[in-house]
Amino acid sequence: AACASYKGRKTQNEDVPLLLDSLKEGRALYGVLDGHGGRDVAEWVSRRLPELLCEQPAASAPVKEALRRAFVACDSELVLAATEQG
Repeated sequence: AACASYKGRKTQNEDVPLLLDSLKEGRALYGVLDGHGGRDVAEWVSRRLPELLCEQPAASAPVKEALRRAFVACDSELVLAATEQG
């Protein structure tokens, strides 16, 4: 897998690639997370989302539902962390 990104007029590229050829049970995960004003959250999501996705039982839900659950859990954790930090 490969990734290319263009920073445009910004001073830094805030995109974070997500390239996992072997995630779980023969599945892969590819994406580009846009920092929208900074890389911190995109980098955090690039680490946490694959973990949450691997926690989803592959046989119990279609890929679309497993992705939805992982994204919702990731978002909830991020909101909680941001609330706790103020």
